[in-house]
Amino acid sequence: PVTIVGVAEGTFITVSRDTPATNLVIGGDMSAMRVRRKNRSGSINVTLTQGSDSNDVFSQILRNDEDAMNNDWLFSITVKDGSGRSVFFSPQAYIANMPNIAFGTDAENREWVIQCIDITSHVGGGGLLDPSTTDTLDAVGYTPDASWIAP
Repeated sequence: PVTIVGVAEGTFITVSRDTPATNLVIGGDMSAMRVRRKNRSGSINVTLTQGSDSNDVFSQILRNDEDAMNNDWLFSITVKDGSGRSVFFSPQAYIANMPNIAFGTDAENREWVIQCIDITSHVGGGGLLDPSTTDTLDAVGYTPDASWIAP
């Protein structure tokens, strides 16, 4: 596994899906329906400092992928909130493109876009779960790790 180092100050990871899970469609007579989509593709944007060693890693992976012209350089990716329960995973991902590059009198950031074929996600909180919330989570089919359940 590769651990990303040299992330920028402030927001340094952004996860987004390309297509909403559902779309509301309203007819001319105000009838309503929803269209569900199982498309879980999306992107993970990673913002690194200009001096981050991970720029070298991403740059070489992108170059290898461009040169190979096959799927040898697809990789899996996991993003886990170290202080909470949020976790995102894609079994197939690739670096979409080189970031826009700027040089100046101050250090600049590099935003890398990692395109994901199928993101599995859980957006969780960061505090201990009370018994009522734990019961609700159980009822909807989610079992949090025991370390997050209040005594």
